[in-house]
Amino acid sequence: MEEYLKAIDEWETKKKECPNNATPYFMLGTIYQDIEEYEKALENYEIFSKLKPDNKEVYSLIMQVKQSMGILSPQELLDLVKKSGSIN
Repeated sequence: MEEYLKAIDEWETKKKECPNNATPYFMLGTIYQDIEEYEKALENYEIFSKLKPDNKEVYSLIMQVKQSMGILSPQELLDLVKKSGSIN
């Protein structure tokens, strides 16, 4: 867990230094998802998706997090699946 906390501190610093750089948001989303802090993961993934809307992978991750939180509606599931490129 100590490694996760260190990584969070480093990526949070990078996020503050360059708020328009998408990478810290993606990395923080991944870390928070790994340690099951889903609200923070979702927040970071959603910001990443606004900065990089063509990145299809993030929509699958948002779907996973929302599913883990129990807040994924059927319509939202369909929308995220389409954005992820899983179906046309």
